Amino acid sequence: MNFDKRACPACGRQEHVVLFAIRPEQFGRINWTYRPDFAAIMDVAEDTPFPIVRCRGCGFVYAFLLPDNEALGRLYDVVIDDERAYLESEGPQWMAHQLRLAGLALEETGARFPDTQPLKILDFGCGYGRIMIALSGPRVECLGFETSVRCLEQLEKRGLAATGDVDQLRKRGPYHSIVLSDVLEHVARPREVLSLCRSLLVPQGILCLNVPQFESLRDVARDLQAGRTVTRGVNPWEHLNYFSRVSLRKMLVAEGFRPIPLSGPIDVGLRLTRPGIRRWGNLVKSMGRLLRHFHERSGLGTTVCAEPA
Repeated sequence: MNFDKRACPACGRQEHVVLFAIRPEQFGRINWTYRPDFAAIMDVAEDTPFPIVRCRGCGFVYAFLLPDNEALGRLYDVVIDDERAYLESEGPQWMAHQLRLAGLALEETGARFPDTQPLKILDFGCGYGRIMIALSGPRVECLGFETSVRCLEQLEKRGLAATGDVDQLRKRGPYHSIVLSDVLEHVARPREVLSLCRSLLVPQGILCLNVPQFESLRDVARDLQAGRTVTRGVNPWEHLNYFSRVSLRKMLVAEGFRPIPLSGPIDVGLRLTRPGIRRWGNLVKSMGRLLRHFHERSGLGTTVCAEPA
């Protein structure tokens, strides 16, 4: 398999600093959706180092080696076990995450276009369609975009409208809202994806997105040096870009978006009726959710709504 060297996907600069290198044996073994012979399928040794680097120009963090099309095909169509990947997509925590983002998109879009029927929403990188199911209804039309052939086959079987053709997206647009749920970290050229999304939105349309948050990778480097298991989110085959709150905002602004304050009520799960020590535990967790909420609602988190500037 071939892995091509990348320039910075944020600013295009070639110069970088290597933060650490991670081997397939360190990130592949902890991914339960991978087949046991993942390294052989990808035709790489398990001890091959894959660098994670920081751009010397803008500071963006990214995977230095990009799998070519053949390698990506093997990764997503062979290495990842389809049944396990589907079961993971239906797991309670991931489903809750997806539904929170779907609810946020619907809330913000409905508030901005209260008299528009139906609302047209695009789930860009829709996977197995959990957000599409949540957003589809008589007053909301949700289309999915997905490049995985296996996912498209599953979506068709479930009667969900999805395409892998950008021209079809344009023909069926424009859209009042576009959802990017944990997509930008996977794509080789995230700025091009944001530019495409901007072109597909109606005037005053809303982009609602989430990416994993990596404020610092120092702990990952220390864990690797100590031989400890690292977070599954550090995977240079799948996660090509590592966003912080600042770098996500900078990329959005560079592509003509303006992050917007989020509306709606706050529910941080405070339940004072719980007995004894459980009440105090609930209070501590609720405070943590409140702090996270203010990060996100202020546009400082990695769950962000934005409009074309």
